[in-house]
Amino acid sequence: MSHAEIRGVVHGHTVVLVDDSCALPDGTEVVVTPVAAPRRGSPDAVLAALAKHPPMSSEVADKMRADIEMAFEQIEEDDA
Repeated sequence: MSHAEIRGVVHGHTVVLVDDSCALPDGTEVVVTPVAAPRRGSPDAVLAALAKHPPMSSEVADKMRADIEMAFEQIEEDDA
């Protein structure tokens, strides 16, 4: 028995495979082991979210920081 790990997400009563490159023929028997999701906002959830996305370039981080600062300044002006 092969022990390759293939990830998927349950939608209704169907497991939708995340990786389309894994071609299992119809009728292939599989064993599904649920993976507990980390509690929202927990350190594990933050690490999982960071692992899902590619690293951010310093240019993008600088742009995000500037946009956030601008948004805060706008909020402060609106409150004045």
